[in-house]
Amino acid sequence: MKFLKEWIDERINDDIYFFDYEDFSNIEEIVDNGTKEILKKVDLENKMFTIATLKNLDNPAIKKVTKITENEFKEFINKLKTFNEVHPNINRFLGLTKGPDGNYFSVWEYTFERNLSNYLQTERSKLHLDDKIQMALDIAHGLMFLHSEKMAHGTLDASNVLIENGRLTITGFYFYGSSEEDIKDDILSLGHLLHELVRIDSEDTPLEYKQVCQKCLHEDPDLRPEVNE
Repeated sequence: MKFLKEWIDERINDDIYFFDYEDFSNIEEIVDNGTKEILKKVDLENKMFTIATLKNLDNPAIKKVTKITENEFKEFINKLKTFNEVHPNINRFLGLTKGPDGNYFSVWEYTFERNLSNYLQTERSKLHLDDKIQMALDIAHGLMFLHSEKMAHGTLDASNVLIENGRLTITGFYFYGSSEEDIKDDILSLGHLLHELVRIDSEDTPLEYKQVCQKCLHEDPDLRPEVNE
């Protein structure tokens, strides 16, 4: 792990923005509703951010994974740079910081106060079918981006889909490493979200939407589609 910390230090000096942990104020622990992970909400210059611990080799964030390699860890750090090129449907990664105990944290935009689950509870009746389908497309586009980067989400649900100004973004993917099983599980989660947005047993739901949703919910993972299909 010492080698990896030295490697991260080098990458920070090269091209990953580094936040001084001591500059943060009003540090508050929060729980990600999807991953149940303890995160921290922090303030910096009157703006709020979320910071998430970078897991070490013996304590990966995805519980299914029992061991990851140094190369997988470094690949994750390199991929974080991709999120600086903001995808419109992905919560924005801003950089890294180093806590007083020497552990690293990834720094993200703070958007926890408005998720899709809460939004649907109060606004569903005001949404037209076209609005719901556009929301489904936003989620699919965000997930497509993650999968194109060989990253699975792992805990995708309405609690870690955020909404602001009518646009949905995915958050909660604070881990590294993925497998074909993780990707297929994401597709199942997407199917549940599609059904949560638009009931497939409604006569008003377009046939194509119903078919996509049913394929995503297939009990056989091998028969679920890829997100870009």
